[in-house]
Amino acid sequence: MKVFVLFVLLLFVSGYAKSQSCEQLIKNIEDAFRENVDPSHQIYAFSSKCAEISDENRTKLHVYRLKQFRVLGQYEQGLIYVKKHVKLQNNAEFALEAAILYYVLAEYESTIPICYRILKSEDLTLLLSAKTNSMLANAHWKLGNSAYAEKYFKSCFHISSSLKDSTLISLALNGLGLINYSTGGRENLVKSAQYFSRSLKYSTSLNSFDNLSTKNNLAAVYYQLKDFDKAGQLFRDCLDLSQEIGDTSTAITVLNNLGSIALIRKDPYEAAKYLNESLELHRLFSRGEDPPTELLLSLSDLNYAQGNYKMSRDYYEQYTSGSLGLLNAERNQAMIEMQEKYEALNKKKEIDDLKISKQRIELSNLRLQNFIAFMSICFIVFLLTLFILIYLKRKKDQREKMIELQRAGLEASENEKLRISRELHDSMGGTFTVLSLLLNQKHFDQPDDEVFKKMREVIDVGTGELRQLCRDIYPQSLKISGLDNSLKDLFGTLNSRQNVVQFELEFEALDFTPGFSINMYRIAQELANNTLKYSQGDHAMLSGALEDGIFHVEYTDNGIGMNEKTLKIGVGLNSILERSRSYSGKVNFEKNKNASIGFFVSLDFNTDKILNETNG
Repeated sequence: MKVFVLFVLLLFVSGYAKSQSCEQLIKNIEDAFRENVDPSHQIYAFSSKCAEISDENRTKLHVYRLKQFRVLGQYEQGLIYVKKHVKLQNNAEFALEAAILYYVLAEYESTIPICYRILKSEDLTLLLSAKTNSMLANAHWKLGNSAYAEKYFKSCFHISSSLKDSTLISLALNGLGLINYSTGGRENLVKSAQYFSRSLKYSTSLNSFDNLSTKNNLAAVYYQLKDFDKAGQLFRDCLDLSQEIGDTSTAITVLNNLGSIALIRKDPYEAAKYLNESLELHRLFSRGEDPPTELLLSLSDLNYAQGNYKMSRDYYEQYTSGSLGLLNAERNQAMIEMQEKYEALNKKKEIDDLKISKQRIELSNLRLQNFIAFMSICFIVFLLTLFILIYLKRKKDQREKMIELQRAGLEASENEKLRISRELHDSMGGTFTVLSLLLNQKHFDQPDDEVFKKMREVIDVGTGELRQLCRDIYPQSLKISGLDNSLKDLFGTLNSRQNVVQFELEFEALDFTPGFSINMYRIAQELANNTLKYSQGDHAMLSGALEDGIFHVEYTDNGIGMNEKTLKIGVGLNSILERSRSYSGKVNFEKNKNASIGFFVSLDFNTDKILNETNG
């Protein structure tokens, strides 16, 4: 029994020791990756001692091997390893390493979908989420999708801020600064400077190269903002840091920028110091390559400012030849890239041809069906439209025929009244005239005879009433003096016959057609008769004026107004409506428009229907 207990205790102690050693190995491997050192021995030890303990450790081993390919620069081998272990991409940490490999190989379009899958994975931690958002932002930035890049950089910043991870915070701010810098414009440059400045506050955890890059970017922003004091100070800091870490390329660029600032400030001695130092560094480390074109241009400007025109010309000639060479090199590189893309597209096209041929057949059938359906719908719509247009045309023709018939009926009625008026005037008028002459002769013989005086008065009254009757049947003054004067005679007669209602007229004198003149006259008669019969008022007003091509007529009185029964079935009002519509007029009745008006009606006529051509 004692032996068994001792054996179990020994197993527990060995397992605990093994667990402790695995934790130490994991720490050593993570430290090596953080310092960008090859952790091959530690990974081998982890594989031997810890990989079989748990599935988690086995997954960690695959992640470490993938990171190892990245640290050693073996990116293609890393991608082969990723494709060999496709199932492991369900693990967020392994998938992130795969996305980094695709990003390093500039396969940004492959990086993005992997990052989207990571963000949806169940084992996603906040740290992995921040790193994935950073990777996603950088991939979108490389593809030129600035809006998406800004979105994911901001997401990375918020997550890393909650984690207080200064490295990720600094990288996110640096990315936001680059986006605003590339957008241009003073407002965006100011934002860019703010982002880069905040990034520098968190850059203590970054390596020296990242710190140098952020400072250099901030200095470039201040240079664009023409704040040469801050730009110069930052460029000098960059110069010290680049010399400290041995980054000759950045040192040459910084020296050239410092020389440009000195030239802007018209300090040729300081400019010569920086530019000559830049040229010297280039000669020492360029291995025979031509100086940068920006440096040659700055040296040309410097010598020109110092009066060394021959040196200025020589540098400028080197600058132009270098620019052309650089342009040709860029063109050649672009042609090579285009050729590679063309070949890749051809291969992909060969693979997709079979699918496309099948899809074409299906699409052609579908398009034919859609075309037949579309044409059927168009034909039905065409028929419906044609039917509606024909129906509307017929309705319009019928309406116009009705108006013409109404107008013809009214004209026939008025012509008949004219004939009756003439007949009465000619026959009865002549009779009354003869009687008057006979009585006058008799009265001359017997001047004091009361009977003859009475007969004379009766004949005079009859003659006046006959003339008024003829005028009421058809006013002859319409043809002689026009509508406005005929209305004046009408209202004057009404005012002289009675003293209950006072009629007023404000009617514009125009050359109206005979048909409209008689119809307007009849409308005025009907309105005046209604006022006398029903209004119980003491004042009425008729006005007519031409306004913007419309002849507008209004009639008002201060009586009791119109009740609903009169408005709906009144014969006189129907006559007004018919006469107005026969000339395409619009009639509007209003009851109690305001406190001082009992009855109101307005009529609007188009001038082309009511005026003679001489008015137009």
